[in-house]
Amino acid sequence: APAQPRFALLRLGAHGVVFLYVCPEGCPVKLRMLYSTTKAAVVAAAAAAAVPLVKRLEYGALEDVSSATLEAEFAPARAAGTGFAKPGRPGRGGARLTQ
Repeated sequence: APAQPRFALLRLGAHGVVFLYVCPEGCPVKLRMLYSTTKAAVVAAAAAAAVPLVKRLEYGALEDVSSATLEAEFAPARAAGTGFAKPGRPGRGGARLTQ
């Protein structure tokens, strides 16, 4: 059934193994609670089986998971184009000349 939560372990080439948890909006509350409490046990079982998880990802719908979205999780963050702007002088207005 498409409206049920799912766990998955995906090997993404050079990135390693990723834990994937998908919980659709329309699934029953009882299933949501069951899967959310079981999630930690599944991650612990993967660690006990010597499966190193490089990331844990959660999605709200199976349609949100694609190779492009998974690759975007590992893409380096882009730096903002603007540099640091020096803050203005404290006080009232600009510098004043005193005589």
